[in-house]
Amino acid sequence: MPHENVLHTKIDREKLRDDVSSEHPDAYIKEMAKEFGCSESGINYELAKLRITRKKD
Repeated sequence: MPHENVLHTKIDREKLRDDVSSEHPDAYIKEMAKEFGCSESGINYELAKLRITRKKD
């Protein structure tokens, strides 16, 4: 039986970490959300979980 309280996300944290650290370090939240196919708040949430701060413009 699957766990009902597990949060499912379509953002791969490791890919996000790599994207921020090496591939696109200057990308805005909006650009990252478009690339990952999710909302800006979803990117902000995952970045917070990774303890990475980003510019928000």
